[in-house]
Amino acid sequence: MTNLLSIEDFYKSDLELIYLSAMFQNHDATPRFTRYETSPRPDSGFLLLLSDITMTYSGTGYEITLKKGDIVYLPQGSYYTMTQTRPAVPTRIRSCLVNFIFRDSEGRTPVFSDRPVLLNGEKSRNAASRMLDITTELAKAEKRPFRVKSLFYSLSDSLIGAGINSSAYYHPIRAGIKYLEENWNRDVKISEVADRCGVSETYFRRLFAKWSGMSPVEYRNTLRISNAKALLSRRSVSIAEVSYAVGFDDQFYFSRIFKRITGISPKDYRLSLQWSGEKHSLK
Repeated sequence: MTNLLSIEDFYKSDLELIYLSAMFQNHDATPRFTRYETSPRPDSGFLLLLSDITMTYSGTGYEITLKKGDIVYLPQGSYYTMTQTRPAVPTRIRSCLVNFIFRDSEGRTPVFSDRPVLLNGEKSRNAASRMLDITTELAKAEKRPFRVKSLFYSLSDSLIGAGINSSAYYHPIRAGIKYLEENWNRDVKISEVADRCGVSETYFRRLFAKWSGMSPVEYRNTLRISNAKALLSRRSVSIAEVSYAVGFDDQFYFSRIFKRITGISPKDYRLSLQWSGEKHSLK
């Protein structure tokens, strides 16, 4: 049973590490991975993207995009779909994945989010080397459990600390974020969203950028494009109809935004869905 904690409470909790594994993943690029779209993720994980592509995790009301060197927290019990940009030149996709399960004194497995979280900042960048060290240590024939656990706790401290910084920006504007996520297909004024948080539009925009790394309008567009991807998988729906359904009145503007976010046009994305019928075992 998972127990959702605030990131501050998670950071202060006395937890037992009951499971730890790590691996380097090296696989063919696949346009869409859906293992955890309908089945919950069985453990938590930190994933470090090592290849020069973009990787997007999306679910109900959210979408986050990774680039080379980024780390994402994948909580136990979460549901998501992962998509990748198709490389211009066929190549293998490399990442480093550290899976783990904590347990509290009541036998529950705590998580600090119910959906994937991009861990930004200097602390997360410094954590990449620890992930690589953990994976290398666990691959050795002669295991050194104390060394591995020391590295993992140092890694967790860095990454959860990075999450606390993000959380400090999130809480004052969480009502506005929720409102944007619930009304992603409407052109709601950002001043109206800020009013729901009881802050000025300027302050809302400043905190939003620090929390997400993008503007409120850019965030709304990522949600629209995430929903557009699902509609593009239905051949009976034209691109113009998809554009209108996700909140764009101008098909050409929709196509421009779609390409800016995904790296390819809506037409090419639709074609890429036929590119591979294989399902790859990715976390």
